[in-house]
Amino acid sequence: MITISNPFRGWARPRIARAEPKPCVLVVDDDPFVCSFVRTALKGAGYRTLGASDLDSALALFESARPRVSVAVLDVSMPGGDGPELLRELRWERPSLPAIFMSGELDHELSNDLADRLRAEGATALLAKPMRVAELCAAVAAALADGS
Repeated sequence: MITISNPFRGWARPRIARAEPKPCVLVVDDDPFVCSFVRTALKGAGYRTLGASDLDSALALFESARPRVSVAVLDVSMPGGDGPELLRELRWERPSLPAIFMSGELDHELSNDLADRLRAEGATALLAKPMRVAELCAAVAAALADGS
């Protein structure tokens, strides 16, 4: 009689480490170039992104991806509504959703007034367009750190 021993008997099956899902950023801007730039920059930094060009498409996208969205990057003003209005709608579904606003119409005086108004709306940052990739990524990382 031949006995064959199993060299793996008694060994625990190796556990496969599951990578943490990467944070997902909802980017909303009516300018397709800006939306593409922001999404590409964030993807390069390791984030997943979703993009929309207006309030209605942003709300629909958020509704379908709500559990995955970790932070929103929103244009302050868009046709058919504005970023603060969109944030109020998004927070109706997710009250703790971190948000960053961006605007191409900032001067020093306006930016202080606007920043105060947006902070009152719950924004974590206000970025002037065009922004540098490092500035954008730092704002998203800070928003995620504050929101966790």
